[in-house]
Amino acid sequence: MVYGIGNRGAGLLAEFDGVPRAKVDWTDKNRTAGRLFIEHTLLTADLAVAFEIASREFSDIALIASDDILASAPEATRKALNPWALPAKVVQDGISHDVRVIPDKVFGLDFTHARKRSYFFVEADRATMPVMRSHPRQTSFHQKILAYLAGAGAGNAHGKRFGIGNFRVLTVTTSRERMATMIAAVKLATKGQGSNQFLFTDRESVLKCRDILALEWISGKGERVRLGV
Repeated sequence: MVYGIGNRGAGLLAEFDGVPRAKVDWTDKNRTAGRLFIEHTLLTADLAVAFEIASREFSDIALIASDDILASAPEATRKALNPWALPAKVVQDGISHDVRVIPDKVFGLDFTHARKRSYFFVEADRATMPVMRSHPRQTSFHQKILAYLAGAGAGNAHGKRFGIGNFRVLTVTTSRERMATMIAAVKLATKGQGSNQFLFTDRESVLKCRDILALEWISGKGERVRLGV
C-alpha cells in the first residue's frame, strides 16, 4: 500500500517532528499524481531507505541528509530559487549550450572510523527518457551525463555549489539491458574511456540486497564497485 500525505498530515509532522512543510497543497498534489510520478518517487525512496537502514546497522557510518548538506552550503546556494538545479555548459555534436540537471536525491555517507566522507547524486530512471537523442537540445540521459561531467573533475563545480568534495552519480534503473545502454552512453561522452564517477544498478538488485553497502554496482567503465569502505 502507498499513502500520500495530505495537508493535515503535513501539519502534524511539522508540529510534532519539526519536519519542514513545503509551500504546496499536498492534498491537491495527491489528486494529480500519476502512475509514472508515483513509480519514480518509490524508486527514489527504495534507495533512500536502503541507505538509511545501512547507517543504522553500522555504528561507524552516518547518513548525511540532503537538508544537512544544504544547511552547510554557501549562502548563494541556500538562497537560490532551486538550489538543487545544477547549471552546466555542454557540447553535443559541436554545439555548445547551457543546460541544468536536477538530481532526484543528494546525500552523503560519513565513514567515521575511516575519516572519509562520500557524496552522491541520485538518478532514479524509469526508462521513460531516451538514453540518446538525435538532436542535442532534446532531453536525454546522455545529456545528463554531459551535465554531470561538466561540473565534476578537478573543477568540481557541482560539489563546490554545496561546499562538498567530489561526488558520484548513482543511477537505479529498470533492467540490466537498460544499464548497458547507459554505460555505453558514458563511454560515448568520455570518448571511449568510461568513468567510475557513474555507478549503475537495477531496482530488483536494490530490493534483494540486504546490505546496500555490499551491493555490487557497475561503473561507467564496466567495473564492479562497492560503496562500503
